[in-house]
Amino acid sequence: MRFLSLLLVLSMFMACSDDTEQITQTQEEESVRNTDWDPCDSPYRDQGYIYERNNQTYLWAGEDSTWHFNITDWELNECNLKYGLGRESFPALMDPQYVNISDVTNKYADSEQCLVLYSVNTTKVYPYQDMIRYEVINEVSDGSPVMIAYCVLADLGAIYTRNYCGHTLTFALTGYTYYEPEVWGGLDAFVLWDRDTESLWWPLIDKAISGNLHGTLLEKHDEGNWEILRWSEIKERFPSAQVIQSGQDQPVPSDYPRIPSTQLNCN
Repeated sequence: MRFLSLLLVLSMFMACSDDTEQITQTQEEESVRNTDWDPCDSPYRDQGYIYERNNQTYLWAGEDSTWHFNITDWELNECNLKYGLGRESFPALMDPQYVNISDVTNKYADSEQCLVLYSVNTTKVYPYQDMIRYEVINEVSDGSPVMIAYCVLADLGAIYTRNYCGHTLTFALTGYTYYEPEVWGGLDAFVLWDRDTESLWWPLIDKAISGNLHGTLLEKHDEGNWEILRWSEIKERFPSAQVIQSGQDQPVPSDYPRIPSTQLNCN
């Protein structure tokens, strides 16, 4: 009985340690940020990409003005923003298709890095070569909604949960990148958005930086269920794996339902 109690306490300690490690890493990135920014002449204001309307601040996200993001409460320095391609410029997948690894065995170099997602019945593989096109893939693994993400500029590859504040979110790319000199050595990284609340997220600090979910931490999927491996090892260990299909497109949703702020339970 004492042995079982010891195992229970140990497992609780390990779980808490994992959570603490993730929170600590995020806190470290937050602690080095310098948000006391000097005034600057933002080219995005000059070009109309950032504008004011009815005492609110908006960020251009496409020719359709209803696509523009409300960034009134955001915590980014607009002078560190880059690009501005539009929020549907990258085919962030919502219904990903796969092929058998046996069909693409020789397609990738043995040194190719891949995100690998484990589930009870399937191993799914996401080579970085293909992730450069999609950058974000919305998937469900063993009933858990997850986001597979890779940013080539920061060489950031990770798998995150999509469950926040009592809802499952669907993520996509804003078409912008952002950097801060003190974070990740000043590397650029994509700025994400979720279709459900239109909050913006910056993965380098693992947090929503605007919108109704502002301040919500971006949490990684259980790290025992995913990892980053070379293609050579994947071929050897997982001969029945499924590999993300190359060249997929994601039709732009014509009308995506929004979650009212009153229905967000973030406590």
